[in-house]
Amino acid sequence: MKKKNLTTLLVCAGTLVAVVILALCLGNPASENGRYYATFMSLVPPLIAIILALVTKEVYSSLFIGILAGALFACDFNPVSTLNTILNDGLIESVSGTAGNFIFLAVLGALIALVNKAGGSAAFGRWAQTHIKTRVGAALATFALGILIFIDDYFNCLTVGSVMRPVTDSHKMSRAKLAYLIDATAAPVCMIAPISSWAAAVAEYTGGVTNAAGEEISSLALFCKAIPYNFYSLLTFAFIIALTCMKFDYGPMKLHEKNARKVGASKGCTIPENIGIVVKCGYAVFLCHSASGRSTAPMQL
Repeated sequence: MKKKNLTTLLVCAGTLVAVVILALCLGNPASENGRYYATFMSLVPPLIAIILALVTKEVYSSLFIGILAGALFACDFNPVSTLNTILNDGLIESVSGTAGNFIFLAVLGALIALVNKAGGSAAFGRWAQTHIKTRVGAALATFALGILIFIDDYFNCLTVGSVMRPVTDSHKMSRAKLAYLIDATAAPVCMIAPISSWAAAVAEYTGGVTNAAGEEISSLALFCKAIPYNFYSLLTFAFIIALTCMKFDYGPMKLHEKNARKVGASKGCTIPENIGIVVKCGYAVFLCHSASGRSTAPMQL
């Protein structure tokens, strides 16, 4: 464990040093907006965070290095200005005016950690492995667990995926089908759950709304009244149940399911992993390169 942490630290430090050297070599002459304004180097900080996260599997360290690199570029490597930018323009400005939402999400994160430590989700997975006998049952169990974990969509994806993957693999359900079930449940259920990170975010933007009589409506009450009109979430649930019960697949999903039945779920994927990230990064680099000559105007991505 200590060796892994040391390796991660060395990789992050080496990356930061390499980026600093590259920036000093490729930077434009200083201007009022900074020497790296509207250049390729402005794309480097997010690329650092993404690549380091994929290589080291350490999300927090990778994000911190990306933030630090971005602040260094914005301040032309002035250490005092860099620290001021991270704290005032980054952290404080992001929390300012939304402190209640920030506290709610912090408490929500503590609750999520408690659920993980208590083993509630893992217990459901063990129960599912012994009681589910069919592919339809595995799909419906995945959907049910996704409905139960309505607190946060990201936590939903991470938990349901790790818990249900052994169950769906044992019934030769493709990883693509599992990913679809998880993704099509996580966000929709959070969008209609009054106690969720989505509800907190929506409440932040609906404060001060009044009815026809001019009376202010509670943000939570407004959110609950809008649930029956959230057709995306409700129709997505109906779509999942219908497809699962009818055992109906079409398009590329049908090919994934066919391959999974033949060679198993873990070997049935026909699309390389992380291809979406690679394509998006490549497209962003192309856009940045095409706009790199316009140093007097912000890049339009």
